[in-house]
Formats: sequence, structure tokens, C-alpha cells
Amino acid sequence: MLMDKQNDADFYAMFFNEGINPEKVNIQPSSFDINDLATGKVTAFNSYLTNEPFFLKQKGVDFVVINPINYGIDFYSDILFTSEQELKQHPKRVKAFRSATLRGWQYAMSHRDELIDLLITKYNVKKTREHLQFEADTMRQLILPDLVEMGHMNPGRWQHMADIFVKVGMADNTNFLEGFIYDPYLGSEAPKLRRIVVVVGSISSVSLVIMLILFTIQRRLRKEVGERKTAENALRYSETLLKASQHVAHVGHYTFDLTTGLWTSSEELDAIFGIDENYARDVSGWLNLICEDQREEMSSYLQTRILQNREYFDKKYQIERHSDKAKRWVHGLGRLESDNDGRILRLFGIIQDITEQQKTKEALEASERFLKTIIDSEPECIKMLDNRGNLLMMNRAGLDMVEADSFEQVKGKCAYSLITDSYRNAFMALTEQVFHGIPGILEFEITGLKGRHVWLETHAVPFRNEQGDIISLLGITRDITERRHAEEVIRTGESHYRTLFNNTLIGVAITDVNLKFTEVNEAFSNLVGYSAEELVGRMSITDVSYPDDAEKCIEMVNKIMNHEIDHYSLEKRYLSKTGKIISALIYINAMYNLDGEYVGATGSVLDITELRQAEESRINLEKQLLHSQKLESLGVLAGGIAHDFNNILMTIMGNADLALLRLNPESPSIENLHKIEQASARAADLAKQMLAYSGKGKFVIENLDMNRLLEEMLHMLEVSISKKAVLRLNLSPHLPTVEADATQMRQIVMNLVINASEAIGEKSGVIAITTGCMDCDESYLEKVWLEENITEGLYVYMEIADTGCGMDDKTQAKLFDPFFTTKFTGRGLGMAAVLGIVRGHKGAIKVYSELGKGTSFKILLPASNKPSEIFNNDNYKDDWKSKGKVLLVDDEETIRGIGKEMLQEFGFTTITANDGREAVEIFKQNSDIAFVILDLTMPHMDGEQCFRELRQIKQDVKVIMSSGFSEHEVTQKFAGKGLAGFIQKPYKLSVLKEAIQKIH
Repeated sequence: MLMDKQNDADFYAMFFNEGINPEKVNIQPSSFDINDLATGKVTAFNSYLTNEPFFLKQKGVDFVVINPINYGIDFYSDILFTSEQELKQHPKRVKAFRSATLRGWQYAMSHRDELIDLLITKYNVKKTREHLQFEADTMRQLILPDLVEMGHMNPGRWQHMADIFVKVGMADNTNFLEGFIYDPYLGSEAPKLRRIVVVVGSISSVSLVIMLILFTIQRRLRKEVGERKTAENALRYSETLLKASQHVAHVGHYTFDLTTGLWTSSEELDAIFGIDENYARDVSGWLNLICEDQREEMSSYLQTRILQNREYFDKKYQIERHSDKAKRWVHGLGRLESDNDGRILRLFGIIQDITEQQKTKEALEASERFLKTIIDSEPECIKMLDNRGNLLMMNRAGLDMVEADSFEQVKGKCAYSLITDSYRNAFMALTEQVFHGIPGILEFEITGLKGRHVWLETHAVPFRNEQGDIISLLGITRDITERRHAEEVIRTGESHYRTLFNNTLIGVAITDVNLKFTEVNEAFSNLVGYSAEELVGRMSITDVSYPDDAEKCIEMVNKIMNHEIDHYSLEKRYLSKTGKIISALIYINAMYNLDGEYVGATGSVLDITELRQAEESRINLEKQLLHSQKLESLGVLAGGIAHDFNNILMTIMGNADLALLRLNPESPSIENLHKIEQASARAADLAKQMLAYSGKGKFVIENLDMNRLLEEMLHMLEVSISKKAVLRLNLSPHLPTVEADATQMRQIVMNLVINASEAIGEKSGVIAITTGCMDCDESYLEKVWLEENITEGLYVYMEIADTGCGMDDKTQAKLFDPFFTTKFTGRGLGMAAVLGIVRGHKGAIKVYSELGKGTSFKILLPASNKPSEIFNNDNYKDDWKSKGKVLLVDDEETIRGIGKEMLQEFGFTTITANDGREAVEIFKQNSDIAFVILDLTMPHMDGEQCFRELRQIKQDVKVIMSSGFSEHEVTQKFAGKGLAGFIQKPYKLSVLKEAIQKIH
């Protein structure tokens, strides 16, 4: 909204910059109500970035902020002003006040939540905490305290503002900024500085004379120019090399100008960040590239460690590229540059993409953790040596063998020094052999750090990186001191090994070159369901693998046999002896003999079946939730259509009723009116089906015995189904009652039984209706329709099963969708109505079907402990008249018209109102109104609010609520509030008469 040139100079300047004459812009009156923008009454709105955007986000309204600064216009700033007299007379006070103010702002920017607590508790600010947090974050983006020093007044920026005011015509083209900006560093030194400027000016004049003298030595200058060009060419070549080097190393350089708040970067850095020349190159732009979980940490790091403590910038952090949202790790290095007064001017440095290094590091750390877990659980020595025999790693068992108190005591030390002289050369040869890719075994003697002599046997294998390069020797060493003297010790060691092998919870299997099992532990046998005797020597990996996964295993084994890899890990499935599919993580290591030939593999197998099943359950639950949400949305639509449709039917049926009363019985139009009534009734039934689907149908709730209802329907069901279909009732005795609408239950039974009959078709088949009662727990209710509406407990079920054609998965997925049908003449509302009725009764449906085998529908309804009841509502007489004044309130003119005629037919004087507000005013002016017929859904003031207003005027006012929704749903809203009655649209004269008779 534009107001005038003085108050909206930024908008005027923005139009000028875009080539638009502001005088030709259509100026609209401003609005100060944010709801006008949210509801579309206005298309633009003057606002503060700290307020109105917050309110719009809370309302979920999308909006676009037009910042004049994006069009080169910069006006706004918060400034402290003082007089020249105050500055001269009290310079220390001015400086102290300015310093205290800046320290306060700096503290506020670094302690957001503490300041918010103070505003709420001490100063009783009415804004919410979320609003204050939003305001603080927005102000931080405007102030940019991490880049622009608090109190910094950029003369260039103020000159730019002055040029804009001149451009708009609000100021003369004069320099009025002199002396406007306060410089705390000058003070009383200003006169001295002016004198220095004069001296410098004099020196400049002398310099001009010198320049004229230098003109005479032109040849020398030409030579220097030539040399300069050579230097420039060398510089350009160096720049080319720098650019190429940065590209190869994924390194880019940058410069943050802290006086302007902007930064520049090299092409390679732009490529790392995924930005182009249009990207906002300020501190906010840099922070927005950082992943959200590190953004606050990096902002604090820049503000505190770099700008406040003036440390070197050295930080690894993760970014999200602007162009493709890919996450990358970078390492930033940089240092600050300051002027002679110590003020920070800029931050410059380099940033390198270290994503691949980070991935390698993480993979290495994971591998190390895995290896450490195994190592720490091993009772034998596990060590790693480099090619010079230096110790890189050793577990606790190994440390005990060499009599070391901790690994730090031997870390980096050469293991050769522990070996006795007679075996040292053999061990060095073994090390060299392993680093040539050949595993080896050696028995040798060592002298521990505390003097104990120990005989050891080591199994040494090459340890490779991902590229297949041997990076260390991996040795598993056992103490065989006693074994050399007694065979019993050997058997004991074997027993220990077997105990460890068989008692581990992770399945372990060893195979030969043909993939046949040579050894398995108990955990692996339990996993696949075969005994060790069945597996070893008789079965192979492919025999217990899921067929689709066996090929992958063979492919990886071939790579091992071809020495392409010596280990691998993957997720695969096994097929147990019982046919159960097991998901597992496996880790396979190749085994080689002394000649380096592949002889088999060892595998560790971790069962993750339950984890995968839990994941599948979660996915299925999400699918059911999405389907329920879709049905709920369609239900709301169906309910709304039925509600409006009922208003139309109300007019048709009411006029037909009145016409039948007023016409001569001999009139030829009587038959036409009866046909109108019949058609209206069928239309009303269709609306009821739509309401039933939406879960808002008209339910007459009673304590219902489902067995009795089915027995009463038996004859009607038998004549409704195919002659080749046999109907059987399997009714459970002593069945609890359910609180339900008998008519709606009959509709469910009829729909399902007729569908079952059509599924059987011309073949012979059986339709079985079974009742019973069961306790349903959470696990049983996970795979039912509408499970979000029900809880665990006792449920009465009615199961209708047939031996018909059944349904495929695609049909079952759309089974309850409205207007979906497999019948040539069907409307597709039958099953949708069944779903709506069950939803309205807070029940559930369980469906099971197979093609060619039939279908079963199990309807679950909450059990009631009340006895069944039989209601008879036909107790009213036909010949009835009355009198009095009635207020009829409805927003539909046709409803008011036909309703008034109906009431007049009964002898009432009728006053009408088209909404709740008008009804309240009329009621105030007519104290003799006998009762009110009030529509529930109206604009301006609905029926519920109008009812409350009428009760305040007259406590005992009689109100009959009217709605297209069900009585059960509507009366729940007014329970205990004194509602006199309810009548559902569309209603006939007889229904209206019954409702009035109950209260009048």
C-alpha cells in the first residue's frame, strides 16, 4: 500500500529504479488488519519484518516479502542522535553512553533466550515466546552482528541514502553528510589531523612537479612497462595454475569484507557451494549453506572465536549445496586482517571439499569399532604390526602375554625386541612374507617386559584397505608354553576355542572352495534350522540361501577366489528348514593357505529378521493411515454434498406434502405428486448413503441383539440371494448387545449378503453368517480398516463369508472407495456406505479374500452390557392443530418458505430469520414466541452460537435444532444444555408434527 512520498520514499525510489513513474501508480488505502491480507481483501500490506510475517506463518498463509533493499534501495536503520553542543561539552558522557549501548546490543545478540525471559517476567511483554524468538532472529539477520561491528556507520551507505533522497526529489543535490556521522576515534585530535591533511596537500603539489620531471625519462618508463607486462603475463599464468590447482584439490578461496558485510569467492569455491553470481553473498547466505544442525554452532564460532577472540579460522563443518541440496563436508581455514587501530577489516582464507576424506574417515572408524569389538572379546592376543615390526594395536590378552600394564607402554615399539635371538630372524621373515600377501604361522619364544619367558604361536595374515593394498600385519597369537610339553594342553586350548566358537550369539560358518560347510556353530544351526550334522560336508551356502540372493553370494565368492577382494559384507536372506525367510547381515573373510591359495571362507551372520519385520509393519501402518486420511477427506465431501442435497429435497418434499393436502382428492395431479414423493424418497435414500459413508448418517441408537436381528432378516435374505447359494446362520448364544442403529445394521447385512451372492454367481456355493464375541488386542487391530477409531476391548463380530470368486489385491485396495464398482449397473456406494456405517458406530472391518477361494468380511462392533431394547415411536395422532408464534431460522430462502407454509398448516403464526444474528434481534422484540426451529449450519452466526444467545435472553426457551446431519451427532454437542428437540432434513409434515408435539 502506498501512502505519500514522505512516508514511503523507499517505494517511490524502487519504482524509479524499475523505470515506473510512481505518479501513475494506483494508490490504494492502507489496511492495518493482518486478516485482510490473509483473507484476500487486500493484495499488499505495509508491515514490519519482525511482526506480520510471524502472524502469517502461524496462520499457514503463504506470502512474499518485497524488500526495497533487493531493488537497490536502502533507507532503514536504528540510530542514536545527539546534538553538536552535547558532543562538545560532554564528549566523555557521549562516548560512555554510546559504549554502554553497544555493549547492551552485543549482549542481547549473544543471549537471546535470557533477554526474552527478562522481557516476559519483569516487563510483562504481551508477545508470545515464539514471537519474541522470531523477532530476535529477524533482527539478527538485519543487524548481522557477526559481520558488521556494532556501531559501525558506513559513510558509503549514508551517501547512497542521500543519493536516493535526491533522486526522489526529497533533498537538494548537496553534501549534507559532513559532520553527521560520529567517529569515536577522533575526539580532540581532529585539528591535528586537519593540519596533517594540509601538509599532505602541499607534498602532493611537489609530487606534481616531480611527475613533470619524470616525463623526460620516457624510455625508461617504456622499459618498465614492458617488464610490467611480462610480470602481468606471469601473474595470469600463475592465476591459471592456481585455478587449476584449486579445481584438482577441491579448494576455493574467499574474502569476507567485514565493513560491507559481503564476501567474494573463487570459481572453485562457488562450485563447492553450488552457487552462482546471483546468490546472496553475506553472512546469512553463508550460514544458510551450512546444515541446520551445525548452523548455530558455526554462527557462535564466527562471532566468539574469530571476531571476538580473533583466532585463526580452522573448522570442519557440513554444508548443503545450494544447487542440488547435496550434503558435503568442508574444511575452512582463514585469518583476520585489521587496520592500524585494531579494527577488523576482513577475513580471508580457503575452503576445501573434504567429503571423500570424511567418508573414508567414517568408514575407517566404523571398521575400527567393529574390529575392536571382536578384538576385545577374544581371549587370545590380537595385534597389528607395520612392515618394520612396530606395534600398531594389541588387545588386553596380548598385553598380558608381554607383561605390559597398558598399550601406551608398547605403542609404536618394535615387537622384534621382545623375541629371543634364535627366533627373531624367522619372525622378521614372516613379517616380510605377510606384506607380500602370504599369510603365515610361526611358533616362537619371547621375553616379557618383566622377565617372564613365554612360548607363542602366531597366525599372521595381511590386512588390506579398500583398494586391496596391504597396510599392516594382523596376528592372532596364543600362548603355547604348556602345549610344547603336554598334548593335554593342546586339547584344552581346542576346548576353549570350541567354547568361544559355539557360545557366541552371532552365527559363524566356515566353507570350503566349493561353498560347502566345513564347520558351523550352534547359533548358525539355530538360525537356518538344520543341525550341524545336516550342514557340514553335505550342504552348501546356496542350499540355505533365499533363491534370489544366492547368485549375489556366488558372485562375491568368485571375486575372492580371483583375489579381487579378500572380504565382503552384505545383507541377504536365508531360507530355513521350515521355510521361514530370515534376513541377516553377513561378514565374510577369505582363508588362504601358506601358498596364498584360496581354501575357503569364514562368515559371521547376524539375524535382523525382527528388525526388518518391524520396518515392514511401520510401512504398512503408514499406508493404512494414508488410506484412512483419504477416506476421511472423501467422507467430509460426501457429508457436505448430502447436507446441501437435503436442503433441496426439503423444499421438494415439503411442497409435495402441502400440495397433497390442498388438492381435491379427485385431481389428476395427485398421481404426479405421489411420483414426486417417491422420487424424493429415493433421492433421500441416496443422501443417507452418502451420509452413511461420511460417518454422519442418521443413527437411531438402541441396545441391539445381533442374533435376533439376523433371525428376523433370514427370510428376506433367503429370497434375495441366488437360488444356487445356500445361506447358513452360525449364531453364538448369549451374545452381548451392541449400541447400534438397527436399520443401518440391516443395510450392512443386505449389502454384504447380496455381494456374496453375486460373487458366487451361477455356481453352487455357501454364504455363512457367523456371530461371536472376542477380546481384541492391539496386535489384532493393527490390520483392520478404521483401526484409528477403536481401542482394545470386547467386540461383537458378525462375519459374512462366501465361497465365490474372491478378489485380487488391486480390487481390495479400492474396495471401499466411493463410486468404485465391479458391477455393470452398480453405483459404487454400497461398500462405501458399509464403511461409513461402521465408522459411525466406532467399529472396524477385517477383510480376507483370495481369487477363486472366496471372501470374508468380519464386522467388529464394541460390545455393550445393556439388554436389547425395542423402540416404538408411532404414538402420535394424525388430526392435530395448534396455535402460537414460532420463529423459523434458516439461511436457505426455500427452506424458510416451505417451513413457514408447513407451520401455518398446523395453525402457527410464523416469523422467519435468515441467520443467527437476525434471529436474536427478532427474539428480543417478540417475547411471546412459543418455540424456535433453528438451523445448525448458517453464516455470520451458526445455530450453536445462536442457541447460546437465545438462552441468555430467555433461560427456558424451547429450541428444535434442524440439520442434515444425524441426531446422534448433533445432540452430542448440546447434551445437558436444554435443547428441546431435533429434526433431520429433509423432513415431511408428519415428522415436523411429531417433533412439535413433543414440546408444545
